[in-house]
Amino acid sequence: MTVVILTATVTPNSLKQLRIVDPAERLRQYRLSIKAWSLLPQDVVSQLIVVETSGADGAELLGEVPANRRSNVTVHSYSPSPGEIRLGKGAMEWGAIRHVLTSEPEIESTATIYKATGRLRLANAARIVEPVPETACRVRMMADRSWADTRLMGASRQIWEGTILPASNQVDDEAGSYIERACAAELSYAAALGRTSILRFARKPLFIGASGSNGRRYTSRGGHIVDGPRQLMEAALARVASRKQV
Repeated sequence: MTVVILTATVTPNSLKQLRIVDPAERLRQYRLSIKAWSLLPQDVVSQLIVVETSGADGAELLGEVPANRRSNVTVHSYSPSPGEIRLGKGAMEWGAIRHVLTSEPEIESTATIYKATGRLRLANAARIVEPVPETACRVRMMADRSWADTRLMGASRQIWEGTILPASNQVDDEAGSYIERACAAELSYAAALGRTSILRFARKPLFIGASGSNGRRYTSRGGHIVDGPRQLMEAALARVASRKQV
């Protein structure tokens, strides 16, 4: 079983480090992305879950999904705590994922769960979204394991709950402790102790859409995220990960 969780925030809870802030434009992008994910074969995505954090109407989010595909899509609403809002978008996003797993106890501990940024489509999803061993995590990381690309990552429920979600305890965007760094640290620690293994994707994920942080568009050939303090880190990720992933 492969579950995909799309995280969404139509009306941003915080405008820090965001360029795309217009709710109408964000909704348009979410609708296109959700439609694209919903059209994937069920042997690729068994269940599609959208979790939205600003109170947007679920029916609006599914507005582009064909009627015969809607039974496979579930929408959850999550209200971030004031503390999560203060700590930044990574804390809010991880809180939303935790809410989904708490609300979906029927998802087995060994099921593969992918988290994907909800506004982005994935051109090669059918080729790279595949089951992950129950003690592993599939994610792009810098070669020194200091940064994880959290736009797309997959692991079993037990790895999410035991290793990945606790990373949010280290998040504080204003202090530069981003979710990407916190996830990299937690996964690297677990791998060093033999509790998990870190797997590369068979191919580089090809995102389509625009970066919420700087508004730059991705193409089917991939793209960079550059947003202030993350610019050098992400430029290095794009260079290094294209040659070597760990």
